[in-house]
Amino acid sequence: AETHHLIDSAAIERMKKGVRIVNVSRGPIISESALIEGLRSGKVHSAALDVFENEPLPADSPLREFDLCIFGTHNGSNTVDAVRRASHQAIQYL
Repeated sequence: AETHHLIDSAAIERMKKGVRIVNVSRGPIISESALIEGLRSGKVHSAALDVFENEPLPADSPLREFDLCIFGTHNGSNTVDAVRRASHQAIQYL
């Protein structure tokens, strides 16, 4: 709850013009409406997001309108090696 919309319109307003925002933590940390407002005004130059307020990012999200927004799928641990390591650790705990 303490980090919900930590990056809101007021926080973005205090940032330098042309800021680039990256979020690979938790989606609700950034107010998507504030981010969209910042992108539209030019205050925010670009954004790289691996997480979203609502996952998956809706197909009609206004964030998809910006060429300088890139999106990840928040599955960095979803690899063959990661699954194998997790399986081995689970077996060791048994």
